[in-house]
Amino acid sequence: LDFCREVWECCKTLFSAGSKEKYDAYLILSLYFDSFIPKGGCKVLSTSGNGEEFDLRADQRFWEETRSGL
Repeated sequence: LDFCREVWECCKTLFSAGSKEKYDAYLILSLYFDSFIPKGGCKVLSTSGNGEEFDLRADQRFWEETRSGL
């Protein structure tokens, strides 16, 4: 869980840096989705051992950056 949250925090920093860094953030997110989401999809993107859930899709910034990258 902490790893997934840290990946997202790093991506948010990269989105703010510049165009090359923004491209890197999109690549990282692509790898994140390929690695951590089952092919059939799921409701929660990451769950820790104590049941805490992390879903970056709940962060409005994720959707803003996704729209701007399209």
